[in-house]
Amino acid sequence: MVKWATIALSVLGLVIGLIVVTTTTTAPPVMDPIASPSVNPFPDGIAASGLVEASTRNIELSTPQHGTVAQIHVQVNDKVSKDQPLFTLDTRTLTAERDRVASAAQGALAHVNRLKASPRAEDLAPLVAAVDRAQALFDDAKHEYEQAKKVYAGRAAGSAEVTHRKNAMLAAKGSLDQAQAEHDRVAAGVWKHDLAVAEAALAEAQAAVKAIDAQLDQLVVRSPIDGTVLRREIEPGQFVTVTARKPAMVVGNLAALHVRAQVDEEDAARLVDGAPAIAMVRGLRREQVSLKQIRIEPMAVPKQQLGNSTIELVDTRVVQVIYTVDGESPIRLFPGQLVDVFISTQQE
Repeated sequence: MVKWATIALSVLGLVIGLIVVTTTTTAPPVMDPIASPSVNPFPDGIAASGLVEASTRNIELSTPQHGTVAQIHVQVNDKVSKDQPLFTLDTRTLTAERDRVASAAQGALAHVNRLKASPRAEDLAPLVAAVDRAQALFDDAKHEYEQAKKVYAGRAAGSAEVTHRKNAMLAAKGSLDQAQAEHDRVAAGVWKHDLAVAEAALAEAQAAVKAIDAQLDQLVVRSPIDGTVLRREIEPGQFVTVTARKPAMVVGNLAALHVRAQVDEEDAARLVDGAPAIAMVRGLRREQVSLKQIRIEPMAVPKQQLGNSTIELVDTRVVQVIYTVDGESPIRLFPGQLVDVFISTQQE
C-alpha cells in the first residue's frame, strides 16, 4: 500500500511540475540593437574594412638605440616641419667620448703639421757646425798624412807612421761623411713615407670624430615630414629601447585623410580601377563619406585589422585599396579609426 502511494505522489508531482513550467514560461524580450548595422548602398558592391590614416600614412617613429629620454621638444597636435627635432636622448656619454677622440685628432693634426714644417733652422745650425768641425779635422789629418809621406819617403822605418797618419785621415773622412749625411737628412725634410703614416693616423682620428658626430645626431629624433604629432608614448627620463612594442611618437600629414580598405582575396577579382566608394563610421550608418580611389596596391598581404565576425579567418589575405576623402567629410574622422568601406563594382 505504501509503495503504491509513493508512486502516485511521484506521478502527481511530475504532472504539477509540467503544468507550472508550461504556464509560467515566457519568451525572452527581443532587444533592439544599439546601432543599426551598415548597409551596402551599391548593388552587388564589395564590403571591406577600412583604416583611416594620414595622407603620408601614420609614421611610427622609434629610437635608433637604447637610451634615456633627455628632452621632448613637441606635444601631441603640434605642427612640425621636416627635420624638426621631436625628442632627444641622453648624449653625455657620447659627448665625453667625442671630446676624447677630438683631442686625439688634434694631436694627430699637430704631428702632421710638425712634420711638414721641418726642418727648423734651429735643427740645422748644430748640424752645420758639426760638418764644419769634421771638415776641419779631415783637412788637418790629410795635411799631416801628406807631410808624413814626404818626410818618410824611401825610409822603411817610417812606414808605420805614414800608415798611422793615413788611417787618421780616413777616420776623419768618415766622420765628415757622417756629419754631412746627417745634415743632408735633416735638411731634406720629412720622409714622404713617414708623412703618409702620420696623415693616415690623422684621417683615422678625424673619421672617428665624424662617426661619433653621426651617433650624436641620431640621438636627436627628427620629423621625416611636414605634419602633425598624432601620438606620444614617451616621457622625459624614460628609458626607451629599440625593440619597444609601442612607437615613441607617431606623426602624419592631416592636410588630407586617406582610407586604406582591405578587400578580401575572394572579392579582389571584382575590383574596378577608379570605381567610387563610401565609408561609414560604425554606428552612424546614415553618415556616408565619399571616397575617391587613389590606387589599388598590386600585392596581396595578410589581413591586419580583424573585425568582430565569428566567421572571419585570421589567415585571410587581402588586397589593399587606397582612397582619399572626396570633398568635405560630413563627420569628423580620426587617423587610426576603423570604418566600413563599400566599393562599387561599376566604374564611375
